Amino acid sequence: MLTIQNTRAAALQMTDAILTDQNIIPIFDLDGVVIDATHRQAIHADGSLNLEMYRKLSTGANIAKDQVMPLAEVPQFLTDSGRPFFVCTARVMCKNSEKWLRKNGIKPTAIFSREGENDRRRDFELKEYHLTRAFSSAELSRSFLVDDNLANCQMAQRLNMKAIHVPFHGH
Repeated sequence: MLTIQNTRAAALQMTDAILTDQNIIPIFDLDGVVIDATHRQAIHADGSLNLEMYRKLSTGANIAKDQVMPLAEVPQFLTDSGRPFFVCTARVMCKNSEKWLRKNGIKPTAIFSREGENDRRRDFELKEYHLTRAFSSAELSRSFLVDDNLANCQMAQRLNMKAIHVPFHGH
């Protein structure tokens, strides 16, 4: 597993690596990697995300205030160049989140996300479910997951994927 910081320099290196090897299948998490949505996060006393409160704060007006992080340059460039890439997020992808992505020049080939407000699976369980259904084992071995959650990166490695961990202070 590779650990990188969320910087413009890392974004340029990652973009170059993806464009150099057309066999790579890039898969990006959103929150903590591409998007900073900490302004609408609520945390339980134990430090875990209060998903119910986060969902209540996920209004159109609040999502519009989400900030672009430096690594967002990678999917933006891939969009501009027509290079396929994917998003795998624990968000419920509402129309406001989709609008935010479009407004910020991020148009993935496909988005894998929660299957509605009642989907309570843990992040890594949700992502494993989607990834193993969307990609063959051969495709997974050519894929890399860029994620701020260490458990998700470990899951990716169990699937024989490459994992790029991007530590994030927000959660």
